[in-house]
Amino acid sequence: MYEGKLLANRYELVEKAGEGGMAEVYRARDRRLGRTVAVKILRPQYAGDADFVRRFQREAQSAASLSHPNVVNVYDIGSEGDLYYIVMEFVEGVTLKELIRRYAPFPPSTAALVADQVAAALEAAHQRGLVHRDIKPHNILITRGGVVKVTDFGIARAAAAVTMTQTGIVLGSVHYFSPEQARGEPAGVASDIYSLGVVLYEMLTGRLPFTGENPVGVALQHLQSAPPPLREWNPKVPRRLEQVVLRCLAKDLHERYSSVSQLRQELQPWVETAHPLTELLAGWRSNAAASSVAATPPADEAGGEQEWAKTRRANAASLSSHLPGSAPVEERLSAAASATGGGGEGTGELPAMGLAAVQPDDPANAAQPEEGDEDGDPTLEQPAVRPSRRRLLWWLTLPALLVVLVVVLQKLPAWWTPPEVRVPNVVGLTQAEAERVLRDQDLHLQIDAEVYSEDKPAGTVISQDPVADTRVRAKRPVHVTLSKGPELVLVPDVVGYTLRQAQAALQDQGLVASEPAYTFSVRIPEGQVVEQSPAASTYLKRGGQVKLVVSQGPPPPAQVSVPDLRDSTVDQARTTLESLGLHVGNIWSDFRPDKPDQVVVDQSPAPGSTAQQGQAVDLLVNQLGAGSSAPAAPGGTFPPSSDSTPSTPGDSTGSTNSNSTEQSGQTGGFWTSLPGLFGGAQAGGDSLHG
Repeated sequence: MYEGKLLANRYELVEKAGEGGMAEVYRARDRRLGRTVAVKILRPQYAGDADFVRRFQREAQSAASLSHPNVVNVYDIGSEGDLYYIVMEFVEGVTLKELIRRYAPFPPSTAALVADQVAAALEAAHQRGLVHRDIKPHNILITRGGVVKVTDFGIARAAAAVTMTQTGIVLGSVHYFSPEQARGEPAGVASDIYSLGVVLYEMLTGRLPFTGENPVGVALQHLQSAPPPLREWNPKVPRRLEQVVLRCLAKDLHERYSSVSQLRQELQPWVETAHPLTELLAGWRSNAAASSVAATPPADEAGGEQEWAKTRRANAASLSSHLPGSAPVEERLSAAASATGGGGEGTGELPAMGLAAVQPDDPANAAQPEEGDEDGDPTLEQPAVRPSRRRLLWWLTLPALLVVLVVVLQKLPAWWTPPEVRVPNVVGLTQAEAERVLRDQDLHLQIDAEVYSEDKPAGTVISQDPVADTRVRAKRPVHVTLSKGPELVLVPDVVGYTLRQAQAALQDQGLVASEPAYTFSVRIPEGQVVEQSPAASTYLKRGGQVKLVVSQGPPPPAQVSVPDLRDSTVDQARTTLESLGLHVGNIWSDFRPDKPDQVVVDQSPAPGSTAQQGQAVDLLVNQLGAGSSAPAAPGGTFPPSSDSTPSTPGDSTGSTNSNSTEQSGQTGGFWTSLPGLFGGAQAGGDSLHG
């Protein structure tokens, strides 16, 4: 139907490889990677159901996260219009169902080896919270290399969610159903173990533990009947292995193995002695005529055919007790079974699946007793029974059968189809609160994902499916997404980084740097981060803001007011200046007869002006000297020019620079020039800056 179609501009459908009740499978070529893949396309009747499609995609995504050597990998999912598909690994090999039809019963070690590899796939899935729900030989493939691969993880859950628990119609492989699935309850780990037990039973005996005239009859046996012991059909099965299978098939799920890991440990003694499955496949590939010999032992095996016939004759009455009459659960199922012909085991699936029936040469079908054949083998000698006697027996039992049918029709609908309930609103509740509220409505909580949330506290429900006030069947799960709270990230240490480096480091962690503040720092160079808040190694919400303080380098010197140092000695002036963070600069000499010797008569900067701490203050000191002459400040101004040489502070007599000494030797030279040099200083000793 879709041959030649190109999906997603990538997957070219080459040919149809198979089909099932929900989908058709095509062999396709991945143009992008140049490999062969299998594409499973949903049938139109399911693609038109939005609820089913949503669940189908979600389950496919969950299955895609599962990677294991014994699992058929899911590569991709997609849709084009109303066409929904899954892209999977293409496995070249044969289904386990085909091998059972041709070669069962298997040797115990071979059956255990296949079951162990299926259990390995289930073990990996169960560890990730995935339950298969539809383990059967049709979903188990054996590659050319003898590797067992399980397919269709999660798809049965999507199908069951919109069928049995909502509409009351059963969908799936009834011969491999667990009792809890037959009652419409959610399937779990124990359900997969039960289904694997049915597969193991079929491999060891060549037949199913429960068969009937229609799917409903088979489902009732899963609920009510014990399976026939394996050794009745195959005496070569070890008693210990028979006990392993029967424990898998326990009606009470608490009596089964608690995990597939425990089951694998029980199978190890036979797995260790098993031959590679490639030997079984070699016979499959080389023997083109093998399809006709599956149900009967080889003719040249001494006594083989007689032993087979004896076993069937001895167990005919026991098997008949497990085959109920046509007792449908409800009228709709009964009509569906009648419409499909009520194919017994031959249907392989319940009517709603619409899957192809088992071929007429199926050994499981061929081995079932025909109507009126009490020992189930027409080749054996039978006592003559007159037709009238057989007809009389039928009419005598018919009323009893009708009574049983009426009782079943009255009682089973309540067992099979749970009542409808209203889904409560659990958004915003904690997990424990949501579980309690759902339990009160006969529903249960199923956590699908946990995500970060800025506005929902950790552990509370963010969303639910189905939404509140939806009417659903009781006992079904309500899928929820839980909040993990805000996502927290580790704050990096950015002290000492430049502003740009700090901003980049915070951005890499999913944080934001605030508008920086600035401060002076003697320890941290200018332009680098001095301080951050929150501190390093603490946690902050993703997208949170980190405050940064950046260094401006050392602080500038403080501004102080220059004191008045006049009439102070040099030592007094030095002490005063150092107390303010200033110091004495150059000391120049002057002659002021009206001023005491060795006192400051002028200064620069002037008193009351502003100076920075650490700045020098030059002084003009009175030098009366011992003689009649006195020194003059060179240059005639104060402070002198930069090329003048200051005097060196000495004892109380003072000392003058060389210019002052030379001038003192000139008759009247100093006194003549004094008014011009010092700006007209008066005998009263007024300040030069006065």
